[in-house]
Amino acid sequence: MPFALSGRPLLGRARLVAEPGGPLDCLHGRRALLAASLRGFRMTLGSAEGRSR
Repeated sequence: MPFALSGRPLLGRARLVAEPGGPLDCLHGRRALLAASLRGFRMTLGSAEGRSR
């Protein structure tokens, strides 16, 4: 299936919060490796013929 996407990637910040003994205990005390977002994100799945941009 053809697809197209566009957007402006930005670096961000993230904070992991997991309680000890909870279901995400393996993340307790860890730091995020990377946080990113896309501004103006646009995605088309399938053929884009006949669609206006």
